Amino acid sequence: MVGKEHNTAPDLINPVLGYKVLEINKLGVITSPYQRSVHWQTPNQTAKCIRHLPTQMFIPVPKDHAHDSPDPECQCGLYSYYELEGVQSAPIYKGSPVLCVVSCTGAIEAHKTGMRAKHMQIRAVSIAVDKRRPRAPNEDVNVKECGPLLKRRAKAWKVPYVLDYEQLPLIAAELGLETMPDSLRPE
Repeated sequence: MVGKEHNTAPDLINPVLGYKVLEINKLGVITSPYQRSVHWQTPNQTAKCIRHLPTQMFIPVPKDHAHDSPDPECQCGLYSYYELEGVQSAPIYKGSPVLCVVSCTGAIEAHKTGMRAKHMQIRAVSIAVDKRRPRAPNEDVNVKECGPLLKRRAKAWKVPYVLDYEQLPLIAAELGLETMPDSLRPE
């Protein structure tokens, strides 16, 4: 999503709907598959740029690299996709994949297939079992072990947990979440 095609959207009045990919491990820890050092202990996150950390060696970082997140000249921010289908390009997981309905607020960097936000709140979760692709040998085990952990986390967070991730758009509609207007999405 990061690249030269971006558009800084104004702070929108209502939260913007997004779909986020996370993962849960056998201990119940929920992290980003891209930034495993960021744990989702609550359903709410605020973005902070972490490019200056030694673990972020894939990008050269100037010494004066300090800014609010998301920044148009950086890759920081809380990522989500506009459409549920976008999450299929997500990485290989170490834990069980979790798909989330999220609401994005604050500063938002709009990109072609998704956005980076300042603030994000998880509004619904599902263990992601993609029926259209071959299953990994340990996937059934992961779902059996991690599904109940995610269900307990969802209950603690007071968000819906669904078995079939394809129901997530219906839940988003019930929550009244609005998508990013087409006029603010880069072509």
